[in-house]
Amino acid sequence: MAVLAARVRELCAAAGDKAQWDEARFLGFLSPEEFTHASACARGACGSYGGYPNAERVFLGLSKNGPPDESEYPIVPLLAVWRDARTPGHRDFLGAVLALGLKRECVGDICVYTEKRCAVIYTAAHMAGFILDNLKSAGAVSIKLSRAQPDDIHAPTPPEERCVSVSSMRLDCVLAAMCGKSRSAAAEAITLGLVRLNSLVCKKTDRLVYPDDRISLKGLGKYKAGAPQGLSKKGKIRLCFFKYN
Repeated sequence: MAVLAARVRELCAAAGDKAQWDEARFLGFLSPEEFTHASACARGACGSYGGYPNAERVFLGLSKNGPPDESEYPIVPLLAVWRDARTPGHRDFLGAVLALGLKRECVGDICVYTEKRCAVIYTAAHMAGFILDNLKSAGAVSIKLSRAQPDDIHAPTPPEERCVSVSSMRLDCVLAAMCGKSRSAAAEAITLGLVRLNSLVCKKTDRLVYPDDRISLKGLGKYKAGAPQGLSKKGKIRLCFFKYN
């Protein structure tokens, strides 16, 4: 984070020299944790955009006239289509892009639409052409890549709502129920630093989970907790949550 903070301070310093600052400056793509840290370094005097509303990974933007317009952000969405019956997942696309030698900051959200057999990859503008020329497959599936048109960009797949019964609102207990693992396996993942709570790594198995808390387990899934729905006949807490694809 120290390197990120230094880059933000550099942008802010440029913002202070308005006589020489003729255009907006950007930093990204940033994860939610990185953006929270970067925004704090910029003292909140910035904007954010990831290519579509409520994107997870976003650019931080600064300009002398306040937050930049969405149209100014250097983001190019690419459309990937395939004919194979198999559907490459988010990890397949991300792995394929990073295998080209790109840094994580060059790629934003990747929205996969299984029924339409397509995906939209949000990329940093300066690397979009390189990705277009070199990305030919994701996982074991051949893909055809082009610049996405407005009609190609759909709303992200809505999360799936599920309900479970938990004995406690502790993080290890809730995570185990959400991902279908044992409580000991969930506790181990937490202590190993594989779990993020509201975008921050959490290693406390006894941390209480509250409504709207966002939980992610590396390589397995992302979830959002709902409000407890009372007790079951066995005295367990009924909890509904959302699972993101």
